[in-house]
Amino acid sequence: MQFLIVLLLFVSGLPGCQHLEVSDEAIPSLESWDEQESKFTFLPGDEFDVRFRYSPEFNDRVVVGPDGRVQLSLVGSVLASDKSPAELSVELQKLYAKDLKSPDLSIIPRSFGSETVYLGGELGQPGSHRLLPGMTVSAAIMAAGGPFETANIEEILLLRPTKRHTNMIRKINLKAILEGKASEDDLRLRRFDVVLVPRSGIAEADRITQQYFRKLMPFNSQAYIGVVPK
Repeated sequence: MQFLIVLLLFVSGLPGCQHLEVSDEAIPSLESWDEQESKFTFLPGDEFDVRFRYSPEFNDRVVVGPDGRVQLSLVGSVLASDKSPAELSVELQKLYAKDLKSPDLSIIPRSFGSETVYLGGELGQPGSHRLLPGMTVSAAIMAAGGPFETANIEEILLLRPTKRHTNMIRKINLKAILEGKASEDDLRLRRFDVVLVPRSGIAEADRITQQYFRKLMPFNSQAYIGVVPK
């Protein structure tokens, strides 16, 4: 599903496709927001150190492979993808305990394979953007050229991938954030987050009027505003 959303975002940036319109059928399996799901987890391409307190000869620096696994001394192949450093540390201590008396170890993240977020809709520069340290929803929107006047900045949608390969969704009120009324909602983004800035209801109504109603009028509607032709 991530691929579908990202594809739609890139299509929205093509000439003649400036506005992203996604129906409910196009984004299945949306879940309610869960802060527990928002913690950092490793993904393919991430690099981290495994440091042993009492057995430094087994220290490793590894990269998570495309299959989500890493190769470690003594224990071999271990699934690291979708696990937090704390979760992986607990698992590795159990595995190393079979060979080491005191497998006291720590996991130290070093680099990340892809620091990217995706923004689409009523924005100046929709598409993929580099995720900078500490980047929030509002900062990302401004980095993407800011919202158009036709944007509904009170109902921005933030989608975040879950371990179940679905997406959580949360509504963000950018207007309240900019007014200093809801700074706690200006969430820090994570890799592969998707920010959708929808049209306002007025903008959508005007678009429909322009595309359908006025084109069907048998006279120049601009010349007859407020005038009933005889």
